[in-house]
Amino acid sequence: MAEGYNFDGVQSPGVARVGDPAYDPATTVFSVAGFYGAHGHDSNGPNMSASFYAAGPNIRHNVIVPKMHNVDVAPTILSILGVPPADTVDGKAVTRILR
Repeated sequence: MAEGYNFDGVQSPGVARVGDPAYDPATTVFSVAGFYGAHGHDSNGPNMSASFYAAGPNIRHNVIVPKMHNVDVAPTILSILGVPPADTVDGKAVTRILR
């Protein structure tokens, strides 16, 4: 697998998806990873950063962020919208780009 990714198809104890019947190792086809919202990667891996361009009335001009993590995009957008992130949201708003 590529750096930063993991395979968590077999987990002990298994965890059923929300809305699915309780986990049963004999019948459950899919077990979710032990963490939610990560899409199967380690967000702290060195190659898990994104190119991020932003413009608009709430974005400061000519600000360069040396490293933008994918998990920080949603909290940054939520901050612009004035919506507090849920406790389950990974990442932090990159407030230095905001007015």
